[in-house]
Amino acid sequence: MLINGKKRCAQCMNILNNDEMVCKCGANNATLANDMHCLQIGTVLDDTYVVGRVIGEGGFGITYVGWDKNIDIKVAIKEFYLNGFSSRYSEDSSEITASAGEGEELFERNRDKFINEAKILASLSDEPGIVSVYKFFRENNTAYIAMEFVEGVTLKEKLKAAGTFSVDETIGIIGPVMNSLAKIHKQNLIHRDISPDNIMITADGRGKLIDFGAAREANEGNKSLSVVLKHGYAPMEQYQTRGNQGPWTDVYALAATMYKCITGIIPPEASDRVMSDGFVPMHQIRPECNVAVSHVITKALSIKIQERYQTVGEFKDALLLALNTGEFYENKTVADTTGKTPENKTVADTASKTPENKTELKTERKKSTKLILVIAASLAGVAVILLLFLSLLGNKKN
Repeated sequence: MLINGKKRCAQCMNILNNDEMVCKCGANNATLANDMHCLQIGTVLDDTYVVGRVIGEGGFGITYVGWDKNIDIKVAIKEFYLNGFSSRYSEDSSEITASAGEGEELFERNRDKFINEAKILASLSDEPGIVSVYKFFRENNTAYIAMEFVEGVTLKEKLKAAGTFSVDETIGIIGPVMNSLAKIHKQNLIHRDISPDNIMITADGRGKLIDFGAAREANEGNKSLSVVLKHGYAPMEQYQTRGNQGPWTDVYALAATMYKCITGIIPPEASDRVMSDGFVPMHQIRPECNVAVSHVITKALSIKIQERYQTVGEFKDALLLALNTGEFYENKTVADTTGKTPENKTVADTASKTPENKTELKTERKKSTKLILVIAASLAGVAVILLLFLSLLGNKKN
């Protein structure tokens, strides 16, 4: 497709020679096309963004690679398309038609939420742990978000090649995501779909959270939240239509992602763990793993909401404490029994210092043994002195 006088590949947006149809990325631009319900290649939105190939599709939208023809940069374009309640009947029209009746009301309500969530993300565009939003707008009876196109590989792809990461490597990747996610939560927005395939690895090795297509406001009360699931990464509340979802929902998914990074294994599905919990702590799979960190991850993966860290901040603080001191505090979280959002209250119930490895444990045992020997020797010395004193006293009497 021709953009600003240059022929570009609709799949990767690289420049092609005039007579070239097959790009180095492998795409044959002579036959490349999007499905009929999607925007067609070459469509221009907001008189700025040229649409390329579809790169992702979910229950709430379609994502395209695109090109900003005003400033000549590659972008990602997210189109609100409510699966099952939206349709595009012709390749000649970009207009979306919502289902009649209740479907139309549902479409419009969720489209408004899509725009509101885009506003929140746009206000946090400087955050290094999430994708930057450039612009959001309405067109074709729907809504769009133009955002940063993150070059690189997903965490899922990197894990496939590496197998596992160390605890330090994992926290180096997930740390920026945690920092940015904490700020998103303060805006009452939750992601609900965190997993290795929604985290991109940037050139400097840090993680960047993408695809907020499943994001929803955390303050919707008891209203029905659509069920979005990634088995092994989704907590129990996401299996329930009216589940009590909040920041703690993303905490579970973050912990599941870290567990996968460190062990190479996806945690058991939450629904299976309810009846028979086959979850195995990280340090039992990788003995060299910091035991305190393993306990923190296990707590973050608790089935019951009230036993989990309630905020990303709490989770991060516990991880840092475990890493820096080898300590793990089993905090009991005070949950609001009314079913509303739990308050961020914790009761430090039990504290235990966890040795990071067997060597440290042996060292502590040796210290204890030496102390016992010193005490025993001291007592023996006192006994000898006492016996001598009594012997002298007896001689005087005689």
